[in-house]
Amino acid sequence: MKWAIDDNCRCDLIFYSGLGLAGDETVIRVFPSGKQGDVEHTFQSMRLGATRGLRVYLCTSTDDEHWAEHPYRCIRVVKGVGLKTTTRRILLNVHDLDFGQSPSDKSLKHDQDGFPEVKTPEDGEGWTFGKGSGSLKNRIRMIRIEKEA
Repeated sequence: MKWAIDDNCRCDLIFYSGLGLAGDETVIRVFPSGKQGDVEHTFQSMRLGATRGLRVYLCTSTDDEHWAEHPYRCIRVVKGVGLKTTTRRILLNVHDLDFGQSPSDKSLKHDQDGFPEVKTPEDGEGWTFGKGSGSLKNRIRMIRIEKEA
């Protein structure tokens, strides 16, 4: 897995080989000093724990300049979305990389819509958006972590 991480980012990412946060689990911890762990297998669902203002892009391309021309999904930590933790972080559940189910849901729902599609990352609003809904599971090759301005 290729990683592109902005300076001073802090989050925890948990990746699951199956849908609905099930299957083999991989934990990645991102600190301002670097990251611990790496994704060893493909994944279909994930969980993100972070404070507001962080964006995680799950990209099918490893091209640093043109990744947004290929399918991707952005997960944003925004006010009022997700589950609050005792450590003042927000937990976002992504039960299926290809669908936009509420990040507060504790289990997989089978009657969900795709996530909102945008032309460019700058056009994205809300907690999730991207390009290529329905084509991400088991295809992520780069993870970008950015702080919002």
